[in-house]
Amino acid sequence: MMSTPLLFEEQQDVNSVECFWASLAFVRFGLATIVLIGHIHDFFLVKDWTRFFSLFSPQVAVFSFLLISGYSIAHSIAMKPNGFLIRRARRIFSVYWPVLMLNFILMWTINEKFEMPNGFNVLPPTLWEGIGHLFLLQEFFVTTISSNLPLWSLSIECWYYVVAPLLILIPFRWMIGMILVSA
Repeated sequence: MMSTPLLFEEQQDVNSVECFWASLAFVRFGLATIVLIGHIHDFFLVKDWTRFFSLFSPQVAVFSFLLISGYSIAHSIAMKPNGFLIRRARRIFSVYWPVLMLNFILMWTINEKFEMPNGFNVLPPTLWEGIGHLFLLQEFFVTTISSNLPLWSLSIECWYYVVAPLLILIPFRWMIGMILVSA
């Protein structure tokens, strides 16, 4: 008989669970580092010390990060479904909104486009983009602001949080069918 996945076991060795989540945190840190180095390489044309990291794809790192997030979301809903969206909203918005406001204030103070070393133009966000970003609608209804392009992935992950609890309501057979059709 196959063992139950770690995600849904009720009785587990506390140390192995902590080690598992610590390992996932380490992998997420590594993936985030690959993405960061990719941005430094792309925006500032720093080539010497980023050459090693160019062996790793920042895009693959982002998708791997989303895959781990999906596992984490499923675990969070399975273990403590009540208040899931509230917990996630507090965790995201407590950091996201202040950083977003700081970005807007800085960009609207500069109020002119400037060019990065790689030739990319950074523009102040429009009012419409600002409103869209407040509600995490970038890449759905507004483009991601050019002064903080990584925000596209945060928007997508947050909408996963909204959709995830609804997926539990879908019968398993339909879910398998959706997965097969989407592949």
